[in-house]
Amino acid sequence: MESPTLSEIYEDIKIDVPSIDKTGSYPVKVKGDDIARPVVHVLSWKGDGYPAVIWHHISGEYPVDATCRKVLLNPKHPVNANIILVQAAYHETPVAFGMCARDLQLFARMVAISARVIDAVVDDLSKKGISSVVAGVKLGGWVANFHHAVSNSAYAYIPVLAGAGFGDIFVDSSFKGSVSSLARRNHQKVRRVLNFDDLFMARGSHKNVFPVLAIYDRISNFYRQRTCYGDHKIIEFRKGHITGAKAHGKIRMVISSVTDKIKR
Repeated sequence: MESPTLSEIYEDIKIDVPSIDKTGSYPVKVKGDDIARPVVHVLSWKGDGYPAVIWHHISGEYPVDATCRKVLLNPKHPVNANIILVQAAYHETPVAFGMCARDLQLFARMVAISARVIDAVVDDLSKKGISSVVAGVKLGGWVANFHHAVSNSAYAYIPVLAGAGFGDIFVDSSFKGSVSSLARRNHQKVRRVLNFDDLFMARGSHKNVFPVLAIYDRISNFYRQRTCYGDHKIIEFRKGHITGAKAHGKIRMVISSVTDKIKR
């Protein structure tokens, strides 16, 4: 149960991400780590005349692009942007993620690596004159918020069902019954490693963050997770954790309302 914090791990990670210029999958190299194999998937490439949505998937999601396609690539209502999916480390197979989910340090490392990958993709797109919107549901939302806290280099962030009290969902929510007794006994360590409220609030301004929380969510608890946003406006879904994550049309509308305002 010992692990550095998310921000400490983030500072130590070095990666190589290929430059993006067309659809396809771009493997990412994490220096000094042959086990972590994140991938950047460009699902739709319209070119430098369009903004980009950088989407991060849900933890343990297979296929990893399932929710992304339902939200952003709906045939009847596609989001008018380049669509890029970040596949987290340790998500090549369900077995790989199972190992990660049972190890606090590996789990935290997964989140930190994803933030580093997003940082590199945002930087690469920025050099092409492309503005990036980082979005995701559940794990994707936590990664988006963590990247806002440590970097804030993207044009905008749309975290869905996430705040900054990441550790709390494992030890102080309806989900804690699915967590090991070891983690519950060491709840203070879990919070120290995964919560990043202080870092998030130290950012000061969240004017480029468009958070979505579900009022009846008993895992990403609405009242706990809203605290990091202070008096910042929150988009409220009258749904629970599962129904909120499956509100693909409503999530799409939030994202489109941001991307449509980006000058081309």
